[in-house]
This record gives sequence, C-alpha cells and structure tokens, in this order.
Amino acid sequence: MKKIVLSLATSLALLSMMGMVAFSVVNPDLYRRADQTDPATLERVIVTLLIPEIQAAADAFYEPYLKRSTASAAYFAQARVLELHESESHSRYRVALEIEPFFGPRISIGRDRLTFEVNAEGRVQLKEFEHLQSDEIPPQYQSLLKQPLP
Repeated sequence: MKKIVLSLATSLALLSMMGMVAFSVVNPDLYRRADQTDPATLERVIVTLLIPEIQAAADAFYEPYLKRSTASAAYFAQARVLELHESESHSRYRVALEIEPFFGPRISIGRDRLTFEVNAEGRVQLKEFEHLQSDEIPPQYQSLLKQPLP
C-alpha cells in the first residue's frame, strides 16, 4: 500500500512539474521587438512607468482644490519624447505628457501638460507642470471641491 501511495504521489508530482514547464514556455508571438512595436504602445509604456511621478505632480497641483486625491491612468494620457540627449557617459531624456486626471468614477477634472526629465540612473524629475483646462464638475460632486478649479 505504501508503494502504491508513494508511486502515485511521485507520478502526480512529475505530472505537475511537467505542466509547470509546459506553461512556463514563452509564446514568442506574445512579444515583439521594440522596432516592431507601434508608437502608441511605446507611449503607453512610457506613461505607465511614469505613473507614480504623474500622480505625485497632479496631487500636488490639485490639493488646494479637491478634498480627494486625483487619479491618472496610462489610457488617459498621451506621451511623446521631446528631446533625447546622449553621449558615451551620459543619457538624459525629456518627456512631455498630456494627462486627463480624474477622481471618483472617472470624473475628469481637466487637462494638464507635464514635462519630465529622466536621467541615465533612472531618476525622474518634474521640470514643468502646465494646467491647460479645467472641466466642469457635475453638481452631485461639488461637495468634493475645496474651491473652484482654476
């Protein structure tokens, strides 16, 4: 009986390991080289990587106006690389983004342009925050305003 249980356990362990190996094989169709990726996808990657800095900048700007934190999402932003400075010892990228921050159930509060500088070490610095427009907040959300948006 012990031999049957042991062989059954060993068989199950081997089968599960084979299953893990089979599932861990990467499907090459899921990944594309960067030169085969469309620009919109690369822009979404840039925005996604900058979301913590975008969020911090939007929160700092809107704090005097809103009782809640804003939110930003990669699908509500457009990014473009403005400048690229490279040398053998130093790289620096300047990235401009236009975002549509929101709060609550996707209540848009406006449109902003942010410019970041990213250095070779990965340090991100906000260089410019420009508020482009304010959206009208629906009446049922007016109580979430500290003061009118600029």
